[in-house]
Amino acid sequence: MSVLGARLGLAARAALGAPGGGRLRARYHSATCALDGVQVSTGCTLGNQGIEVVPGERHRLELRTEDGRRRVVVEPTPWALEEGRRFGELRRRCELLPAGSAERARMEAEMEALLQGLERAPDGLVARILECVP
Repeated sequence: MSVLGARLGLAARAALGAPGGGRLRARYHSATCALDGVQVSTGCTLGNQGIEVVPGERHRLELRTEDGRRRVVVEPTPWALEEGRRFGELRRRCELLPAGSAERARMEAEMEALLQGLERAPDGLVARILECVP
């Protein structure tokens, strides 16, 4: 899910037209591993108090400039959520298999392919922009 979070952050930055050095503020609606990727890709971290995490089960990122004039809301597409779900399922099954087994190696290769697919997919396949005020 951290890869998915990073992709959401990158898509939000691109939609916002946020340059690399601009200070941003974020709100994320799920306390999952995706939060790690959001923090890395946006620079809004718990440490610098640039991100607020609100309880929720829906992955949704709200990103805005510090002055609040520009804002974007993004969430993963059904395809991206399904890929994340498949990855989690494979990881759980993989952990039950002995290290070095052929079946575990096959599952690990499939997991790696899923991650690469999420990393390389176009923004529109991974993230859906719900609102944008550039």
